[in-house]
Amino acid sequence: MFIVGVHQFFRRTLVVCDPELIKRMCVNDFAHFTDRGFFFDRELDPLAESVLYLRGNEWKKLRAKISPIFSPIKLKGMLPIIENTANEFVQRVRKLLTNDKTKNKKDSNDNDNENNNNEVHSSVVDSEELLGGYTADAIVPCAFGVKSHVMDNPNDPFAVALGAFYDLSFYNIFEKTMRHLWPTFVLFFKMRTIPKKTHDFFYNIVTNVIKDRKNGVQEKRGDFIDMMMALRSEDKPEFEDKENDVKISKC
Repeated sequence: MFIVGVHQFFRRTLVVCDPELIKRMCVNDFAHFTDRGFFFDRELDPLAESVLYLRGNEWKKLRAKISPIFSPIKLKGMLPIIENTANEFVQRVRKLLTNDKTKNKKDSNDNDNENNNNEVHSSVVDSEELLGGYTADAIVPCAFGVKSHVMDNPNDPFAVALGAFYDLSFYNIFEKTMRHLWPTFVLFFKMRTIPKKTHDFFYNIVTNVIKDRKNGVQEKRGDFIDMMMALRSEDKPEFEDKENDVKISKC
Protein backbone atom coordinates (compact mmCIF):
# COMPACT_ATOMS: atom_id res chain seq x y z
CA MET A 1 0.00 0.00 0.00
CA PHE A 2 1.47 3.33 -1.14
CA ILE A 3 0.10 6.47 0.55
CA VAL A 4 1.80 9.86 0.80
CA GLY A 5 0.97 12.59 3.30
CA VAL A 6 1.02 16.25 2.29
CA HIS A 7 0.06 19.54 3.88
CA GLN A 8 -2.39 21.94 2.28
CA PHE A 9 -1.28 24.74 4.59
CA PHE A 10 -3.09 23.83 7.82
CA ARG A 11 -4.92 20.80 6.42
CA ARG A 12 -3.33 17.38 6.40
CA THR A 13 -4.09 15.38 3.28
CA LEU A 14 -3.44 11.81 2.16
CA VAL A 15 -2.49 11.16 -1.47
CA VAL A 16 -3.35 7.58 -2.44
CA CYS A 17 -0.95 6.12 -5.01
CA ASP A 18 -1.75 2.40 -4.76
CA PRO A 19 -3.74 1.25 -7.88
CA GLU A 20 -5.76 -1.38 -5.99
CA LEU A 21 -6.72 1.04 -3.24
CA ILE A 22 -7.67 3.70 -5.80
CA LYS A 23 -9.89 1.15 -7.56
CA ARG A 24 -11.56 0.24 -4.29
CA MET A 25 -12.20 3.90 -3.47
CA CYS A 26 -13.64 4.61 -6.94
CA VAL A 27 -15.80 1.47 -7.11
CA ASN A 28 -16.56 -0.46 -3.91
CA ASP A 29 -16.36 2.43 -1.45
CA PHE A 30 -17.22 5.23 -3.84
CA ALA A 31 -20.15 6.37 -1.68
CA HIS A 32 -17.61 7.64 0.86
CA PHE A 33 -15.39 9.42 -1.67
CA THR A 34 -17.74 11.32 -3.97
CA ASP A 35 -16.32 14.79 -3.29
CA ARG A 36 -13.32 15.88 -5.36
CA GLY A 37 -12.10 18.45 -2.87
CA PHE A 38 -12.46 21.34 -5.34
CA PHE A 39 -14.04 24.65 -4.39
CA PHE A 40 -15.56 27.40 -6.52
CA ASP A 41 -17.70 30.53 -6.33
CA ARG A 42 -21.14 29.89 -7.86
CA GLU A 43 -21.71 33.53 -8.77
CA LEU A 44 -18.21 34.07 -10.15
CA ASP A 45 -17.89 30.74 -12.01
CA PRO A 46 -21.37 29.48 -13.01
CA LEU A 47 -19.91 27.22 -15.72
CA ALA A 48 -17.84 25.41 -13.08
CA GLU A 49 -21.04 24.16 -11.42
CA SER A 50 -20.52 20.62 -12.70
CA VAL A 51 -19.91 17.08 -11.42
CA LEU A 52 -16.24 18.00 -11.01
CA TYR A 53 -16.92 20.67 -8.40
CA LEU A 54 -20.31 19.90 -6.85
CA ARG A 55 -20.43 18.02 -3.57
CA GLY A 56 -22.75 15.72 -1.65
CA ASN A 57 -26.39 15.50 -2.69
CA GLU A 58 -25.98 18.14 -5.39
CA TRP A 59 -23.35 16.00 -7.08
CA LYS A 60 -25.46 12.87 -6.69
CA LYS A 61 -28.55 14.46 -8.27
CA LEU A 62 -26.64 15.93 -11.20
CA ARG A 63 -24.72 12.70 -11.81
CA ALA A 64 -27.98 10.73 -11.93
CA LYS A 65 -29.43 13.17 -14.48
CA ILE A 66 -26.49 13.28 -16.87
CA SER A 67 -25.40 9.63 -16.69
CA PRO A 68 -27.90 8.53 -19.40
CA ILE A 69 -26.31 11.08 -21.74
CA PHE A 70 -23.11 9.06 -21.74
CA SER A 71 -24.71 5.70 -22.49
CA PRO A 72 -22.95 3.60 -25.19
CA ILE A 73 -25.82 4.11 -27.65
CA LYS A 74 -25.79 7.91 -27.36
CA LEU A 75 -22.02 8.11 -27.46
CA LYS A 76 -22.06 5.94 -30.57
CA GLY A 77 -24.25 8.57 -32.22
CA MET A 78 -21.37 11.03 -31.92
CA LEU A 79 -18.93 8.66 -33.61
CA PRO A 80 -19.49 10.04 -37.14
CA ILE A 81 -18.60 13.54 -35.92
CA ILE A 82 -15.39 12.29 -34.33
CA GLU A 83 -14.53 10.20 -37.41
CA ASN A 84 -14.90 13.28 -39.59
CA THR A 85 -12.40 15.15 -37.41
CA ALA A 86 -10.07 12.13 -37.43
CA ASN A 87 -10.08 12.16 -41.25
CA GLU A 88 -9.24 15.86 -41.21
CA PHE A 89 -6.38 15.11 -38.82
CA VAL A 90 -4.98 12.52 -41.24
CA GLN A 91 -5.20 15.05 -44.08
CA ARG A 92 -3.49 17.61 -41.88
CA VAL A 93 -0.58 15.24 -41.19
CA ARG A 94 -0.25 14.40 -44.89
CA LYS A 95 -0.20 18.10 -45.71
CA LEU A 96 2.60 18.68 -43.23
CA LEU A 97 4.63 15.86 -44.76
CA THR A 98 4.00 17.11 -48.29
CA ASN A 99 5.02 20.66 -47.42
CA ASP A 100 8.16 19.44 -45.70
CA LYS A 101 9.03 17.23 -48.67
CA THR A 102 8.61 20.16 -51.09
CA LYS A 103 10.68 22.45 -48.88
CA ASN A 104 13.61 20.07 -48.71
CA LYS A 105 13.38 18.78 -52.26
CA LYS A 106 16.17 21.01 -53.59
CA ASP A 107 18.55 19.88 -50.88
CA SER A 108 18.05 16.22 -51.67
CA ASN A 109 17.99 16.21 -55.48
CA ASP A 110 21.39 14.50 -55.66
CA ASN A 111 20.18 11.54 -53.59
CA ASP A 112 16.66 11.16 -55.01
CA ASN A 113 17.60 8.52 -57.56
CA GLU A 114 19.49 6.40 -55.05
CA ASN A 115 16.85 6.50 -52.32
CA ASN A 116 13.73 6.55 -54.48
CA ASN A 117 12.69 3.02 -53.54
CA ASN A 118 13.33 3.51 -49.84
CA GLU A 119 11.95 7.03 -49.49
CA VAL A 120 10.57 7.87 -46.06
CA HIS A 121 8.54 11.03 -45.51
CA SER A 122 9.16 12.75 -42.19
CA SER A 123 8.61 16.12 -40.61
CA VAL A 124 9.28 17.80 -37.29
CA VAL A 125 6.09 19.16 -35.75
CA ASP A 126 4.88 20.54 -32.44
CA SER A 127 3.01 17.45 -31.24
CA GLU A 128 1.35 19.29 -28.34
CA GLU A 129 -0.08 21.90 -30.69
CA LEU A 130 -1.08 19.36 -33.36
CA LEU A 131 -2.74 16.85 -31.03
CA GLY A 132 -4.24 19.60 -28.89
CA GLY A 133 -5.86 21.04 -32.00
CA TYR A 134 -7.19 17.62 -32.99
CA THR A 135 -8.64 17.06 -29.52
CA ALA A 136 -10.36 20.46 -29.56
CA ASP A 137 -11.74 19.98 -33.08
CA ALA A 138 -13.12 16.57 -32.06
CA ILE A 139 -14.77 17.77 -28.85
CA VAL A 140 -16.19 21.12 -29.99
CA PRO A 141 -18.72 19.78 -32.55
CA CYS A 142 -19.82 17.03 -30.14
CA ALA A 143 -20.27 19.41 -27.22
CA PHE A 144 -21.36 22.67 -28.82
CA GLY A 145 -22.70 21.72 -32.24
CA VAL A 146 -20.40 24.11 -34.11
CA LYS A 147 -17.26 23.60 -36.16
CA SER A 148 -13.82 24.72 -35.04
CA HIS A 149 -10.53 24.86 -36.95
CA VAL A 150 -7.96 24.81 -34.19
CA MET A 151 -5.72 22.36 -36.08
CA ASP A 152 -5.33 24.68 -39.05
CA ASN A 153 -5.66 28.06 -37.41
CA PRO A 154 -3.92 28.94 -34.12
CA ASN A 155 -5.98 32.15 -34.05
CA ASP A 156 -9.30 30.31 -34.21
CA PRO A 157 -11.66 31.75 -31.53
CA PHE A 158 -11.78 28.36 -29.78
CA ALA A 159 -7.98 28.20 -29.77
CA VAL A 160 -7.78 31.67 -28.22
CA ALA A 161 -10.38 30.84 -25.56
CA LEU A 162 -8.72 27.54 -24.64
CA GLY A 163 -5.31 29.20 -24.70
CA ALA A 164 -6.46 31.68 -22.07
CA PHE A 165 -7.42 28.75 -19.81
CA TYR A 166 -4.18 26.77 -20.26
CA ASP A 167 -1.86 29.76 -20.48
CA LEU A 168 1.08 29.40 -18.09
CA SER A 169 0.86 32.99 -16.95
CA PHE A 170 1.84 34.02 -13.45
CA TYR A 171 -1.79 34.58 -12.49
CA ASN A 172 -2.96 31.16 -13.75
CA ILE A 173 -0.12 29.34 -12.02
CA PHE A 174 -0.65 31.27 -8.80
CA GLU A 175 -4.43 30.75 -8.88
CA LYS A 176 -4.20 26.99 -9.46
CA THR A 177 -1.49 26.59 -6.84
CA MET A 178 -3.43 28.51 -4.21
CA ARG A 179 -6.67 26.74 -5.12
CA HIS A 180 -4.94 23.46 -4.35
CA LEU A 181 -3.04 24.54 -1.25
CA TRP A 182 -5.29 27.24 0.23
CA PRO A 183 -8.85 27.22 -1.24
CA THR A 184 -10.08 29.77 1.31
CA PHE A 185 -7.61 32.34 -0.04
CA VAL A 186 -8.94 31.90 -3.59
CA LEU A 187 -12.57 32.15 -2.51
CA PHE A 188 -11.94 35.18 -0.31
CA PHE A 189 -10.25 37.15 -3.09
CA LYS A 190 -12.79 35.90 -5.68
CA MET A 191 -10.26 34.41 -8.06
CA ARG A 192 -11.90 32.78 -11.07
CA THR A 193 -11.57 29.08 -11.79
CA ILE A 194 -12.23 29.75 -15.47
CA PRO A 195 -10.66 32.93 -16.94
CA LYS A 196 -13.22 35.56 -17.90
CA LYS A 197 -12.26 35.44 -21.59
CA THR A 198 -12.79 31.66 -21.67
CA HIS A 199 -16.00 31.84 -19.63
CA ASP A 200 -17.60 34.58 -21.74
CA PHE A 201 -16.69 32.88 -25.03
CA PHE A 202 -18.16 29.48 -24.18
CA TYR A 203 -21.16 31.01 -22.42
CA ASN A 204 -22.02 32.96 -25.57
CA ILE A 205 -21.47 29.91 -27.79
CA VAL A 206 -23.79 27.72 -25.73
CA THR A 207 -26.53 30.33 -25.33
CA ASN A 208 -26.52 31.17 -29.06
CA VAL A 209 -26.69 27.49 -30.07
CA ILE A 210 -29.56 26.84 -27.67
CA LYS A 211 -31.51 29.85 -28.94
CA ASP A 212 -30.97 28.87 -32.58
CA ARG A 213 -32.16 25.32 -32.00
CA LYS A 214 -35.17 26.40 -30.00
CA ASN A 215 -36.13 28.80 -32.78
CA GLY A 216 -35.47 26.26 -35.53
CA VAL A 217 -32.59 28.25 -37.04
CA GLN A 218 -30.16 25.40 -36.44
CA GLU A 219 -31.13 21.75 -36.87
CA LYS A 220 -30.64 19.21 -34.12
CA ARG A 221 -27.56 17.04 -34.46
CA GLY A 222 -27.92 14.56 -31.61
CA ASP A 223 -24.89 16.08 -29.86
CA PHE A 224 -24.30 17.00 -26.23
CA ILE A 225 -26.29 20.23 -26.49
CA ASP A 226 -29.36 18.35 -27.73
CA MET A 227 -29.04 15.84 -24.92
CA MET A 228 -28.76 18.58 -22.31
CA MET A 229 -31.77 20.40 -23.76
CA ALA A 230 -33.75 17.17 -23.49
CA LEU A 231 -33.32 17.31 -19.72
CA ARG A 232 -35.37 20.49 -19.45
CA SER A 233 -38.54 18.53 -18.78
CA GLU A 234 -37.07 16.83 -15.72
CA ASP A 235 -37.28 18.14 -12.16
CA LYS A 236 -35.53 21.47 -12.46
CA PRO A 237 -34.83 22.86 -15.94
CA GLU A 238 -31.20 23.14 -16.93
CA PHE A 239 -31.99 26.07 -19.22
CA GLU A 240 -34.44 28.82 -18.41
CA ASP A 241 -35.64 31.43 -20.89
CA LYS A 242 -36.27 34.87 -19.44
CA GLU A 243 -36.79 37.87 -21.64
CA ASN A 244 -35.02 36.31 -24.61
CA ASP A 245 -32.02 35.41 -22.46
CA VAL A 246 -30.81 31.94 -21.61
CA LYS A 247 -29.63 31.03 -18.15
CA ILE A 248 -27.26 28.09 -17.99
CA SER A 249 -26.70 26.20 -14.78
CA LYS A 250 -25.24 22.84 -13.82
CA CYS A 251 -24.08 21.94 -17.33
